[in-house]
Amino acid sequence: RFMTWEQEMAIQSNEKAKELAKELAQDMAQEAIVKNSISTAKKLIEINLSIENIVKATGLSTKQVLDLKKESEIFQKA
Repeated sequence: RFMTWEQEMAIQSNEKAKELAKELAQDMAQEAIVKNSISTAKKLIEINLSIENIVKATGLSTKQVLDLKKESEIFQKA
C-alpha cells in the first residue's frame, strides 16, 4: 500500500516534532542541572569552601565560581 504525499509529510512532521521535543527536554534538564550547580556553589561559597573544591563538587568552571564569589562579596557589602 502506498502513502499519499500528505500522509508522508504528516509522518515526517510528526517525527520532527518528536525530535524537537526530545531536544527541548534535554536542554531543560541541562539548564536545571546548571541552576542546581550554581545554587550549590553559592552555598559552598557561604561556608568558605575553597574555590578548587567548589569546582570539583559542582562541575562549574573556576571562572564561574569566581564570578559567583565576587557577586556574593558585592551582595554582602550592600
